[in-house]
Amino acid sequence: MQARRVNDLVRTCDSVTITAESTVRDAAFLLMQSDTDLLVVCDPQGRLAGVLPESSVIRSLMNKVDAEPTIQHLVCHHVESVRLEAPLTAVLPLFRAACNSVIPVVDHLDHVCGTLSRRDVMQMLLEDAADANVTSVVKDQPTPGLRMEPMRLDQPADPQPQQPSDGNSQRPHFLRGEDALRRLRTGDSQRDDTSAH
Repeated sequence: MQARRVNDLVRTCDSVTITAESTVRDAAFLLMQSDTDLLVVCDPQGRLAGVLPESSVIRSLMNKVDAEPTIQHLVCHHVESVRLEAPLTAVLPLFRAACNSVIPVVDHLDHVCGTLSRRDVMQMLLEDAADANVTSVVKDQPTPGLRMEPMRLDQPADPQPQQPSDGNSQRPHFLRGEDALRRLRTGDSQRDDTSAH
């Protein structure tokens, strides 16, 4: 996984926060409008005061409790939260528990910054896995046009191209060193023999 932090996936808190003085009806409408099953409860200073699960609101409405009273009696004050700058690797164990689908995110002063959703974390894990697979496939692909040939141990590293032995070849044949001197001496002697005749 890449070195990501909570602030890479945090959702803003405008649509998922509520105060303890809000009514059950307000909480029900907010849950229906937002894509979450948990509301974050803040105190008047914006600090984390607890959470309100959707199940608690439904249970209150099913018991035909007056929808106008506040949600104070429904708030769960024992809640896990994560810091905004925390690495995601440290947060993942919190989502292994089935009860944690959304976790409040707070700053160093415990002010609520938003929420971290288990669905968002799962999507990130899938994207990281897909990126890792693509990278692995690219690394395993050979370079186009590159052909690897095994080299024999008795084969020279850079063999010189062989000159064609066909006497009719139009390509020039260059002599070097002793061969050139020998050919010159042989040619001179042949010319001397011809002039003598």
